[in-house]
Amino acid sequence: MPTGIGLMGLGRIGRNIFRILYKSQDLRIEAISDVADPAALAYLLRFDTILGRFPAELSVRDGYLYAAGRQMKMFHEAKDAETTPPWGDLGVATVIEAT
Repeated sequence: MPTGIGLMGLGRIGRNIFRILYKSQDLRIEAISDVADPAALAYLLRFDTILGRFPAELSVRDGYLYAAGRQMKMFHEAKDAETTPPWGDLGVATVIEAT
């Protein structure tokens, strides 16, 4: 059973981590939380100016990011929000702070 991973932030560091893990069999990204609009984040991931185009199919739909046939819950949190995503309920064992 793969270890569930949560990403806090999908900026430069988060996108690099995402590219490393998106098709891993041992570590599976279950959820992503960021202050930016999910569609804008998907665009930046798809057309990265340093790493180039994302090597797999990528889309955002109904609060989820889909990459290479996998589904990841996306949370759009305001900068001053005091709530955190329900990581445990999503099967996340480890959260990577990448903001």
